[in-house]
Amino acid sequence: MPQFLIRQQFTNEEVTALAPKIHSIIGTDSHLTVRARPWIHKRLMNGECLVALDRSEIAGFLFGVNIGRRFIEINSWYVAPTYRGDALGDLLFSEICKNPRNIYFGNTYRKELVNYFKSKGFIESTPHILGLYFLHRYLFTRSTESIKNFLKKNEKVTFLVKYSS
Repeated sequence: MPQFLIRQQFTNEEVTALAPKIHSIIGTDSHLTVRARPWIHKRLMNGECLVALDRSEIAGFLFGVNIGRRFIEINSWYVAPTYRGDALGDLLFSEICKNPRNIYFGNTYRKELVNYFKSKGFIESTPHILGLYFLHRYLFTRSTESIKNFLKKNEKVTFLVKYSS
Protein backbone atom coordinates (compact mmCIF):
# COMPACT_ATOMS: atom_id res chain seq x y z
CA MET A 1 0.00 0.00 0.00
CA PRO A 2 1.38 3.44 -0.88
CA GLN A 3 2.18 5.86 1.93
CA PHE A 4 -0.51 8.51 1.86
CA LEU A 5 -0.31 11.93 3.42
CA ILE A 6 -3.81 12.73 4.67
CA ARG A 7 -4.42 16.40 5.33
CA GLN A 8 -7.33 18.50 6.52
CA GLN A 9 -5.68 21.90 6.98
CA PHE A 10 -4.32 23.88 4.06
CA THR A 11 -2.79 27.27 3.35
CA ASN A 12 -4.55 29.74 1.04
CA GLU A 13 -2.10 28.87 -1.72
CA GLU A 14 -2.71 25.14 -1.31
CA VAL A 15 -6.49 25.64 -1.37
CA THR A 16 -6.17 27.74 -4.52
CA ALA A 17 -4.28 24.86 -6.16
CA LEU A 18 -6.42 21.99 -4.79
CA ALA A 19 -9.94 23.40 -5.35
CA PRO A 20 -9.83 23.31 -9.18
CA LYS A 21 -8.31 19.81 -9.15
CA ILE A 22 -11.04 18.47 -6.85
CA HIS A 23 -13.68 20.34 -8.87
CA SER A 24 -12.41 18.67 -12.04
CA ILE A 25 -12.43 15.19 -10.44
CA ILE A 26 -15.98 15.68 -9.15
CA GLY A 27 -17.09 16.85 -12.59
CA THR A 28 -15.83 13.68 -14.25
CA ASP A 29 -17.21 11.11 -11.76
CA SER A 30 -20.90 10.39 -12.37
CA HIS A 31 -21.36 9.06 -8.81
CA LEU A 32 -20.42 12.35 -7.18
CA THR A 33 -22.71 15.32 -6.69
CA VAL A 34 -21.49 18.27 -8.74
CA ARG A 35 -20.06 20.97 -6.47
CA ALA A 36 -19.29 24.56 -7.39
CA ARG A 37 -15.66 25.58 -7.07
CA PRO A 38 -16.47 28.20 -4.35
CA TRP A 39 -18.20 25.46 -2.29
CA ILE A 40 -15.09 23.28 -2.54
CA HIS A 41 -12.81 26.22 -1.76
CA LYS A 42 -14.83 27.08 1.36
CA ARG A 43 -14.80 23.48 2.63
CA LEU A 44 -11.04 23.22 2.14
CA MET A 45 -10.51 26.52 3.98
CA ASN A 46 -12.78 25.38 6.85
CA GLY A 47 -11.01 22.04 7.30
CA GLU A 48 -14.12 20.16 6.12
CA CYS A 49 -12.32 18.04 3.54
CA LEU A 50 -9.75 15.31 4.01
CA VAL A 51 -7.38 14.99 1.08
CA ALA A 52 -5.12 11.97 0.63
CA LEU A 53 -1.98 12.76 -1.31
CA ASP A 54 0.55 10.41 -2.87
CA ARG A 55 3.39 12.83 -3.35
CA SER A 56 1.60 15.74 -5.06
CA GLU A 57 -1.13 13.62 -6.69
CA ILE A 58 -4.65 13.54 -5.22
CA ALA A 59 -5.28 9.91 -4.32
CA GLY A 60 -8.66 10.58 -2.72
CA PHE A 61 -10.80 12.95 -0.70
CA LEU A 62 -13.86 13.00 1.52
CA PHE A 63 -15.93 15.95 2.68
CA GLY A 64 -17.27 16.05 6.24
CA VAL A 65 -19.40 19.20 6.25
CA ASN A 66 -20.44 20.68 9.57
CA ILE A 67 -24.02 21.89 9.13
CA GLY A 68 -24.32 23.11 12.71
CA ARG A 69 -23.79 22.00 16.27
CA ARG A 70 -22.42 18.48 16.03
CA PHE A 71 -24.01 17.38 12.74
CA ILE A 72 -21.45 16.31 10.14
CA GLU A 73 -22.56 15.35 6.64
CA ILE A 74 -20.40 12.80 4.84
CA ASN A 75 -20.34 13.50 1.11
CA SER A 76 -18.32 13.56 -2.11
CA TRP A 77 -16.19 10.57 -1.20
CA TYR A 78 -13.65 9.76 -3.88
CA VAL A 79 -10.69 7.41 -4.31
CA ALA A 80 -8.76 7.53 -7.58
CA PRO A 81 -9.07 4.28 -9.57
CA THR A 82 -5.36 3.45 -9.21
CA TYR A 83 -5.71 3.54 -5.39
CA ARG A 84 -8.92 1.55 -5.02
CA GLY A 85 -8.42 -1.66 -3.09
CA ASP A 86 -5.64 -0.12 -0.96
CA ALA A 87 -7.98 0.61 2.01
CA LEU A 88 -7.68 4.35 1.34
CA GLY A 89 -11.47 4.74 1.39
CA ASP A 90 -11.61 3.08 4.82
CA LEU A 91 -8.82 5.29 6.06
CA LEU A 92 -10.57 8.49 4.91
CA PHE A 93 -13.92 7.36 6.31
CA SER A 94 -12.47 6.41 9.71
CA GLU A 95 -10.57 9.68 9.94
CA ILE A 96 -13.57 11.88 9.11
CA CYS A 97 -15.78 10.05 11.67
CA LYS A 98 -13.32 10.00 14.55
CA ASN A 99 -14.93 12.51 16.94
CA PRO A 100 -17.31 10.52 19.18
CA ARG A 101 -19.22 13.69 20.16
CA ASN A 102 -20.48 14.32 16.62
CA ILE A 103 -23.53 12.91 14.85
CA TYR A 104 -22.54 11.80 11.36
CA PHE A 105 -24.98 11.35 8.50
CA GLY A 106 -25.07 10.76 4.79
CA ASN A 107 -27.52 9.92 2.07
CA THR A 108 -27.06 7.86 -1.04
CA TYR A 109 -28.93 5.97 -3.72
CA ARG A 110 -26.04 3.49 -4.14
CA LYS A 111 -26.76 0.18 -2.38
CA GLU A 112 -23.07 -0.67 -1.97
CA LEU A 113 -22.57 2.57 -0.03
CA VAL A 114 -25.62 1.86 2.16
CA ASN A 115 -24.03 -1.48 3.08
CA TYR A 116 -20.66 0.17 3.70
CA PHE A 117 -22.17 2.84 5.98
CA LYS A 118 -23.99 0.12 7.92
CA SER A 119 -20.75 -1.84 8.34
CA LYS A 120 -19.32 1.29 10.04
CA GLY A 121 -22.14 1.57 12.58
CA PHE A 122 -24.59 3.77 10.67
CA ILE A 123 -28.29 2.95 10.70
CA GLU A 124 -31.01 3.74 8.17
CA SER A 125 -33.18 6.58 9.37
CA THR A 126 -35.00 9.68 8.21
CA PRO A 127 -33.82 13.28 8.59
CA HIS A 128 -36.76 14.31 10.78
CA ILE A 129 -35.64 11.94 13.55
CA LEU A 130 -32.79 14.36 14.37
CA GLY A 131 -35.13 17.22 15.23
CA LEU A 132 -36.20 20.62 13.93
CA TYR A 133 -32.81 22.31 14.31
CA PHE A 134 -31.25 19.62 12.16
CA LEU A 135 -34.03 19.73 9.54
CA HIS A 136 -33.75 23.50 9.26
CA ARG A 137 -29.96 23.38 8.85
CA TYR A 138 -30.11 20.39 6.50
CA LEU A 139 -32.65 21.94 4.15
CA PHE A 140 -30.90 25.30 4.05
CA THR A 141 -27.59 23.72 3.04
CA ARG A 142 -29.24 22.54 -0.19
CA SER A 143 -29.39 24.60 -3.35
CA THR A 144 -32.59 24.86 -5.37
CA GLU A 145 -30.82 23.05 -8.20
CA SER A 146 -29.81 20.23 -5.86
CA ILE A 147 -33.38 19.81 -4.63
CA LYS A 148 -34.70 19.77 -8.23
CA ASN A 149 -32.14 17.13 -9.24
CA PHE A 150 -33.03 15.03 -6.21
CA LEU A 151 -36.74 15.15 -7.07
CA LYS A 152 -36.02 14.13 -10.71
CA LYS A 153 -34.16 10.96 -9.73
CA ASN A 154 -36.11 7.73 -9.67
CA GLU A 155 -33.67 5.98 -7.32
CA LYS A 156 -34.53 5.43 -3.68
CA VAL A 157 -32.30 7.62 -1.53
CA THR A 158 -31.29 6.15 1.81
CA PHE A 159 -30.54 8.43 4.78
CA LEU A 160 -28.04 6.99 7.26
CA VAL A 161 -26.97 8.26 10.66
CA LYS A 162 -24.39 7.38 13.29
CA TYR A 163 -25.04 8.80 16.73
CA SER A 164 -22.39 9.87 19.18
CA SER A 165 -21.04 7.16 21.41
